[in-house]
Amino acid sequence: MQEQELIKRLQDGDEQAYKSLFSGYSDMVYRLCWRLLEDAREAEDATQDVFCKVFTEVRKFRAEAKLSSWLYRMTLNHCLNRRRQKRRAQFFSLDWLAGGKEEASSLSEDPAALVERKERDEILRTAIEALSETQRTALILCRFEGLSYQEIAEILQCSVAAVESRIFQAKKKLCKKLIPLLKDTSF
Repeated sequence: MQEQELIKRLQDGDEQAYKSLFSGYSDMVYRLCWRLLEDAREAEDATQDVFCKVFTEVRKFRAEAKLSSWLYRMTLNHCLNRRRQKRRAQFFSLDWLAGGKEEASSLSEDPAALVERKERDEILRTAIEALSETQRTALILCRFEGLSYQEIAEILQCSVAAVESRIFQAKKKLCKKLIPLLKDTSF
């Protein structure tokens, strides 16, 4: 089904079109939610929330951008709002004193390799978290979602030059943080 036809059918309330949209884009939305929220259950909830919002907002979609860009933008906004709400909730609770979230470990992986991988992942996650929101978002969309600078510019509603600058600055900051750590460890 062509994108314009899908949009028209969605706006007309066609149930099959909703199923097509979900089956075609749910993996993309989930992946982005997972990368931004860093929790599988929260990403599943966010994915459902995004599609509920899509279903209620699709009549407002004017097709000035691609449907995928609109979905990315909606997902990004939803996840950023969830992160802000989570930070506010943590500020008013003492959960952060407990040390954060528990991660499931892989039974098939060597314990030493598992510890090393978790340490490396945590260092990288912390470095990415230290980036500004705009730099982190641009980097995630580029490196982890594989989007072009043009697609990212549409999603973030900025120029391609701004995307290039954000990604360049993000890489520069990551290098400053990670290179000294790599010299001090056996990673």
